[in-house]
Amino acid sequence: MPRVPSRLEVRPARRAGFRRPIGALLLAAALGALAAGAAAAAPLAPEAPPAASPPAPGGQAPDLAEAPAHPLAPLAELAAEVERRGLPAALPDGLAQSGTWRSVAVEGATCGRGAPYTFYLNESAAANAGIVILLDGGGACLKEGPAPAGTTGIARSLHCMDFENFEDPLMNDSLFTGLLASIIVPQVLPIFSRGPENPLRDDHFVALPYCTGDVFAGTMRQAYDYDPSEARFDVVHRGHLNVLGVLAWLYRNYPEDRPVLLTGLSAGGFGAIYNFPDVIERWPRSTLLPDSGIAPPIDDSLLAREGARVAARWGADTLIPYYCKAADCLSSSYRLLAAHAAQYDGSPADWRPFGLLQGQQDGTLTAYLETTACSYQQGLRRGRGEARPENLRAYLPATDKHVFSAINPLAGETPFVSRRGLRFLDWFMQLASAAAPSDLPADAIDPWLPCNPTFLPLGLVGGAR
Repeated sequence: MPRVPSRLEVRPARRAGFRRPIGALLLAAALGALAAGAAAAAPLAPEAPPAASPPAPGGQAPDLAEAPAHPLAPLAELAAEVERRGLPAALPDGLAQSGTWRSVAVEGATCGRGAPYTFYLNESAAANAGIVILLDGGGACLKEGPAPAGTTGIARSLHCMDFENFEDPLMNDSLFTGLLASIIVPQVLPIFSRGPENPLRDDHFVALPYCTGDVFAGTMRQAYDYDPSEARFDVVHRGHLNVLGVLAWLYRNYPEDRPVLLTGLSAGGFGAIYNFPDVIERWPRSTLLPDSGIAPPIDDSLLAREGARVAARWGADTLIPYYCKAADCLSSSYRLLAAHAAQYDGSPADWRPFGLLQGQQDGTLTAYLETTACSYQQGLRRGRGEARPENLRAYLPATDKHVFSAINPLAGETPFVSRRGLRFLDWFMQLASAAAPSDLPADAIDPWLPCNPTFLPLGLVGGAR
């Protein structure tokens, strides 16, 4: 690998404000004319905090039969609406656009079932521009063989023979290239806007599809046959190798020391945590801010039970850095995130900021981890009670919402507001722009949702803070 800069040069903090309304009225102008009922103006001030979904009754696990929603589903909905109505002859002033996106092939990289792998790039014209790297989500296949008859939803997708995202269904050429992409992508992903309100507007934007079923952690070079019959269902879990291919391309083209933001949605949030050491090795001014990619320390979760065996099959056990000493660094992404932050808290390594962006009772991750909403929440509290580096700041709203960075403007969504009245996007941008400890946002933790300790694993009762 080419030599990377060793000295941290602090760049002045970028402006944290990000209060452009991205609501139904703006989209109505962009699309020509939507129904009047859907064209209510987005407020200039933060909207009233949305009510958090209640925890599962009695702390029981959510229904695994519910179909998993892809974190970028709003992209497809918005693209379909634009196609139905057509683009206006002239786009309105103030409409957020992201400029031109293009696909970049990565030599030797493939999806889990052999399809070629490409990533998407939106280059900045600014000198010495930073880089924003986003890893897409889409579940994980953790179980062998086909799903049992009658299994549906998340429970079905956990079986690799029934995993549906071995080609990314939404982060692809149809939605991430051409004029359409320059319009719809920043509406759904505001961090990819070139608008003046975005403090990241001058950075290179990089989007990595997800198609290996391994949360970007696999290092396999040979196929694994998941079919227990005489037929074959070969999968190569090489998500980490694909990331390395993308990073190699980026470093060849943008080698100088520059600020880098590494983030990801859902499975991509896990992937951001696993791949952070390879990013900061190349660009020492890197920030890690995963969105909804936290598996807390929960003694009886699916990852606690099966994580070591699955990681060994994927080759993911090689990704754990020497400074993560906890026995469950593989099964708890919170442990690994906290270990990264402790390593880069000014001693022994140079200071860098880290973020924890996670719903208190994330309904999707609760289902994937085969645990209860209350156990998930108590796992978060337990993890923070055991390791809370000063440079790791948390946004933990009282909700079961999964993924905050992608919004659905057609459904009238605007950036999430916590019960304390803090917009996640303002908190996100302040942390992403922090160049020194004094720039960090404060923790933003809502009052914890109620839980009945009767339904908690014994290992969590009394141990959570």
